[in-house]
Amino acid sequence: MTQESFFYFQNNPLFIFLMAFVLGGCLGSFANMLIYRLPNRVSLFIHRSLCLHCHHPLSLNELIPVFSFLFQKGKCPYCVERIPLRYLWVELSTIVFAFLYLFPSSPVFLNHHFFVFIFLCIILFFTDIETFTLPLPLS
Repeated sequence: MTQESFFYFQNNPLFIFLMAFVLGGCLGSFANMLIYRLPNRVSLFIHRSLCLHCHHPLSLNELIPVFSFLFQKGKCPYCVERIPLRYLWVELSTIVFAFLYLFPSSPVFLNHHFFVFIFLCIILFFTDIETFTLPLPLS
């Protein structure tokens, strides 16, 4: 990659937004998994993602950050129960902070400590709202 193409990608807000959407969406999905599993003492590695109501295993196209929530209209495709809005808010907030992290004119541009701190704060905030507890491994 030449230096010119690097500066093109660095100064292209659409490319930065797409990168932030992918990075923030994946991390937001991971954060949602931690928010649910840590307080409930569910293994992080053994079990697949399930519907909270009918416990049907979710397929890959039902795990796409933000889009699957919007396409399914906030409901499980199997039992038609509502998916909590928390899932959407966590993914959108991590996407916003990923954009701030990757945008060159941002005051927190590539500040790794800030990004990890905000990511942990998102997990702790939403866990506390949902369960009134803070998971020890993160605090």
